Amino acid sequence: MKKQIIMRIEQEMLGILDNAQLERLHYVLEHCMWNVEITADEDLMFQNEYTNEELLSKFLAAKKVEGCSEKTIKYYKTTLKKMLEKLAVHVTHMTTDHLREYLSEYQRMNQCSKVNIGAVKKWSD
Repeated sequence: MKKQIIMRIEQEMLGILDNAQLERLHYVLEHCMWNVEITADEDLMFQNEYTNEELLSKFLAAKKVEGCSEKTIKYYKTTLKKMLEKLAVHVTHMTTDHLREYLSEYQRMNQCSKVNIGAVKKWSD
């Protein structure tokens, strides 16, 4: 439950903090919650605001506004849909480990070079 709360806080701060600040926030949250026990009240657990499909649609719309080409947007859509289907985890609950496992499996199944995976991995870091 602690990890879920930390992930939720980090997700909420994504648009505000840069990567270094997010890393520091993660460290502080882990440190402050080290000896804390958290239990869930099933009736009060937060609901995901958007489905993965809705989030993907919002991401693609943002990329369109940013000026990405239709080819790039189509690539993002295809690639991310495959990943979301394979992982079967809500985006707000994905961890770096989920993405690493997916990329490792993708590399094995598609016999991709580390250079190809590295380009995708940069996006997930």
